[in-house]
Amino acid sequence: MSHYINKLLICILLLTFGCDDYGIIHIVDQVDQIIIDQTLGLPKTIIGRNGSAMILIPNGIFEMGDHFSEGEQSEQPIHEVELDAFYMDIHEITVGQYRTFIEATDHQPPNWKKVLEVSPTESHPIVHVSWFDAMSYAKWVKKRLPTEAEWEYAARGGLTGKRYAYVGNIHPSKANYNRNIGQTTTVGTYPPNNYKLYDIAGNVWEWCLDTFDPNFYSLSPRKNPIAETDVFRLIQGFADDNKPHILRGGSWGSFGHQVLRVSARHYYGSENLKTDNNCGFRCVKSVQSTFQTQWNSQ
Repeated sequence: MSHYINKLLICILLLTFGCDDYGIIHIVDQVDQIIIDQTLGLPKTIIGRNGSAMILIPNGIFEMGDHFSEGEQSEQPIHEVELDAFYMDIHEITVGQYRTFIEATDHQPPNWKKVLEVSPTESHPIVHVSWFDAMSYAKWVKKRLPTEAEWEYAARGGLTGKRYAYVGNIHPSKANYNRNIGQTTTVGTYPPNNYKLYDIAGNVWEWCLDTFDPNFYSLSPRKNPIAETDVFRLIQGFADDNKPHILRGGSWGSFGHQVLRVSARHYYGSENLKTDNNCGFRCVKSVQSTFQTQWNSQ
């Protein structure tokens, strides 16, 4: 009986919020048991287009930036950020999922030979994808890339003042980094963080929505910040964007612990077609329609 009640709740949610190209959620019949978050009244886990499981990241307030003065100046100052709730892919986008996208569209495929050198199966994370590629995939699955603030908030897993995405220190048993394996690992190989996100540290660098601005933290609005003045242009006109964009999380090829810190920022020059064998991504969905989100609110 509870199964049908949960299904009814989902139908009500969909009718209430609606969906669009950057809408809230897409539920499929494969969801056998839906657990409702009692605080937000939303399903804790959903299945997005192309089979990606997504988990609800609750709204909240956190202190963004380097709490230990270990990183670059661009990680300062520490500043308070408030975010609306959103859904995030539990895993990084896989080779198989990206291949489905390529086969269903006329998007330029990656160099599959180079991809398979470090991600040899359909269950490994896709690599050799640019910010433009990641944005194109996200649009196809009716999602978007996470903002830098959303990514750091999710990586922290609800814990305050932490250095890494996991309790304690980073260790080879918790993440794929330091070229210990010499390639990516299948998604979900290592334990998740407190928000049940896998490979949020290591495996592949993850593209974010934001333009890289080394001084943004000094100017950052409090609510739903994004380093971009025209979010509509950024999301709808991304094909013409040649600004540098943020990467987060470190990768299988990252040496040392520093780049795996939750506050560590990385970017690639002013080339939105730049790719590498350690760059991938995961997607998010806003709980409310993206263009109704109060971006850069005080």
